[in-house]
Amino acid sequence: MKIKHFVITRLMISWNEQQALSDIKNYPDMSQAQERLNSRVRNVNSFYIPSMNSQTNDQFENIFLIDRLHKDLDYSAFNFDKLKNCKILCQESHRSHDANLSQFYSENQLEEQEKDQAFKTIQLEDGTEKKIEILSALSTGDNYKTGCHNELQNYISKKYSDLDLVITTRMDTDDAIQKNYVQNIQNIAYDRKSRMFIDHRSVLSAQIRSYSPPQIKTFKEFRYGGSSGTMMLSTAFKPSEFQRYNCYSAGHHGICGRFRVQERHRIEGMAGLYLHWRGNMTKNRLGTHTFRENTPQVKDYFPFLHDYDNKSNCHNFR
Repeated sequence: MKIKHFVITRLMISWNEQQALSDIKNYPDMSQAQERLNSRVRNVNSFYIPSMNSQTNDQFENIFLIDRLHKDLDYSAFNFDKLKNCKILCQESHRSHDANLSQFYSENQLEEQEKDQAFKTIQLEDGTEKKIEILSALSTGDNYKTGCHNELQNYISKKYSDLDLVITTRMDTDDAIQKNYVQNIQNIAYDRKSRMFIDHRSVLSAQIRSYSPPQIKTFKEFRYGGSSGTMMLSTAFKPSEFQRYNCYSAGHHGICGRFRVQERHRIEGMAGLYLHWRGNMTKNRLGTHTFRENTPQVKDYFPFLHDYDNKSNCHNFR
């Protein structure tokens, strides 16, 4: 059985039409969008990428999604070269009910000869290059969000046409998965060999103390149940079912409801770290989920952490 696992991260995708309209208001001046992108660099380089490189199973592909509106921003500060299998994909266009957005995408279409090839090269700090590839657009969606799903589905189906099952994992730029995450997910997928919602039972909330040197303070374990999914959930499905069952086809609190009870699996244990900079994590991101003080030994799950200090409850990165 041929299975392919994709860890998909929305690096610079407008969350909704309102955010996109805000960005194009002063187009081509994208300074605000660049600031938003820059704010994610340290999290990706210090937490996200090391967690990917620490996986006990490296048979997966990282996909970073950007959209046409943000393709000309400066991405060179990201350490994409340190990821084993990484793609940066740009969706071509959106069909939108908003006249201003429709006009923008209509006036900024790629030339026909530019489609299906790398149309932008990022010069990374180490001197290497990373190409941003254009997604072949199906553009059949009638709302702002479905365009990305259509184009990503088309990319995967064209590149991996002989797959029996697709695994998609959602991953935010400010999170980190534990070292056995990919192996845990694939164990279930290969065992069941059918459509599945796969998620871990808990996550750890982690406060970032410093980036230089990077330090975090871990303090709460949050357990999930019912139909609520973590921000690092995964889904497995046939390629033809991409639209309904990919990891971004619904919000993480609602996507579990798309699967029948017998198609849902919770892995006992921790998915990874939810990272935040000061502030109250409970109110900001994790709602009213139950937390426990007896958190597991974080270093066992995250090899890139070291020098555990019981007094300050901090971790330094290598």
